[in-house]
Amino acid sequence: STQTFSYQAGAGVEVTIPADAQGIIALNDPNAAKMLDLLQTRAYSAGYTDTLVSIPFREFMEVRGLKDIKSAKEQARKAIDALDSLSFTFTDKKGNMQRIALSQRTSGVSGRGIYFRYNQDYFGYLRATREKTEYPEAMQRLSGRAYFFARWIIDQKRRNLGRDGNIENRVSVAKLLEIGGLPRPDEVPSGHIKKRITAPFDKALEDIVSNGDIIAGFTYRHSGGRELTDEETETMWTDYNLFKSLVIETEWGSMEPEYSQIRERRAAHKAIAAASTTPKKRGRPKKQPVK
Repeated sequence: STQTFSYQAGAGVEVTIPADAQGIIALNDPNAAKMLDLLQTRAYSAGYTDTLVSIPFREFMEVRGLKDIKSAKEQARKAIDALDSLSFTFTDKKGNMQRIALSQRTSGVSGRGIYFRYNQDYFGYLRATREKTEYPEAMQRLSGRAYFFARWIIDQKRRNLGRDGNIENRVSVAKLLEIGGLPRPDEVPSGHIKKRITAPFDKALEDIVSNGDIIAGFTYRHSGGRELTDEETETMWTDYNLFKSLVIETEWGSMEPEYSQIRERRAAHKAIAAASTTPKKRGRPKKQPVK
């Protein structure tokens, strides 16, 4: 489901952006989502020093695993056009609704490179937050469904760092079904659950494993982490309700996001909170002796 998040962009201006549950701009187009993530990763790596982000075209083709220059340019142009058309609502002090664009709409694609200039207000938000989501560039080669799955798996780790029960390495099948664009059981012919839903779901996860070393493997488990029985392992592919109730437990590869800065910040916050908490005195105060 889509939510919104807001931030202050200048005096008296609040920008409201449609976003998914992680605060990432909601995009249904995987080509545009990949471009947005790539641009923001590059902007972060450059220290948010310039609103203009440029990517050499040959480098873009290598990152995406593309061989044909013509089709690569078409992909890049469509993605840039989609990002150039993104705009968000904002209100001023008087309550007037206006719109702000993601970009300055001076972006372009040439044989030499991809050029994208952020709107200054939105770029200011990126520079102020500086909370990086670590999307390995190997993800750029994934198909649309596999890309959205990998994105969610990585974001799940960021949201749940250090929580008990290995939560940071588990994602719900129900959520992946939701974001993967797969049909519901009542939308497929009888007896086609595996062919149309569970098998394509599993293939998207296998694609992540085989493209780069983001995750080295995954296991289907019950929501609490309990293993499936042999019978459940057989029936889960055709039993939609069982399949939907499961979780995926990931085994990370060499590209596992460290999130070291976030870990350190959260540990520091916990330490400060613990130090500032004074134990409450219990019981009645002692009576002073009568002089």
